[in-house]
Amino acid sequence: MKIITTYHPHNLTYSGLTTTLSYIDRNVAIWLQDQKPAFDMFEEIKPEILFCTTEDFTPSLIMAIEEFKPRIVLFGLYYPPNIKPELLCVEQVPQKILENIDISYYNILPTANLLNYNNGHVENKYISDVLYISNTIIEQGNDLLSLLRSVIELPYKLKLCGNQTLPFPQYIGRASLKHLTNMLVATKIVIDFNQNIFMDAAYNKTFCISNNNTNIWPLYNTFDIKDKIEHFVKDEKHRLSYIKKAYKFAKINTYFHRINELCQLLELSELGQKSLTKLKTLQK
Repeated sequence: MKIITTYHPHNLTYSGLTTTLSYIDRNVAIWLQDQKPAFDMFEEIKPEILFCTTEDFTPSLIMAIEEFKPRIVLFGLYYPPNIKPELLCVEQVPQKILENIDISYYNILPTANLLNYNNGHVENKYISDVLYISNTIIEQGNDLLSLLRSVIELPYKLKLCGNQTLPFPQYIGRASLKHLTNMLVATKIVIDFNQNIFMDAAYNKTFCISNNNTNIWPLYNTFDIKDKIEHFVKDEKHRLSYIKKAYKFAKINTYFHRINELCQLLELSELGQKSLTKLKTLQK
């Protein structure tokens, strides 16, 4: 089965699914759209399935789709009138909107990314009380920076790191996924902002607080984040009670599970089983 996926590293869910898919099957090609024209890519691979997002539908891609006629798995709700996706992948879409969709859809639930965060090791240089990994773009108007300013005031060992530069002296810069995972497993509390790392924290058995309702971790807001950190830094027993339940949930909700679920909908049972087999090798 020859598959092409487009490349969107800042879309964490889409990137998590497509990179996991390429890890599972070597016949999956990740297409960097700015480096190779659509027709050249399609002529080279001759894909049977295309994974793409709503923003990918350029005139050249539409023409390539019309010429090669791959099955389309679309991440998003909107597509050109002359294109008919086989499956829509959505997340956090209101039920009223989903009821009006006349195409099969797959509602993506929160997921742990084992290819990014897995098998971390605790070492002294990675240890902290509180950790924030800046893996989301800082948008004007959000309260992330004010939240972090209040956290900095606390008398605890804080590490700030990740791809998005933060304007604080505690920001230690970018780090490899290996080092980020080591920091993740070596902290007492990781701060999740807009559901970007709470499932990875759960899978790695690291306590987490989030500004969104995750159903597995305590919720914080601008006014009580300092109190939440104060409490959970000191109360290990309370942290462990959350960690146990969160890990149980994350262990059965990885991108390998999501690929298997997608494959069942697409009637690709062999590829779905291959995903679960690969998962077992990572969980040994």
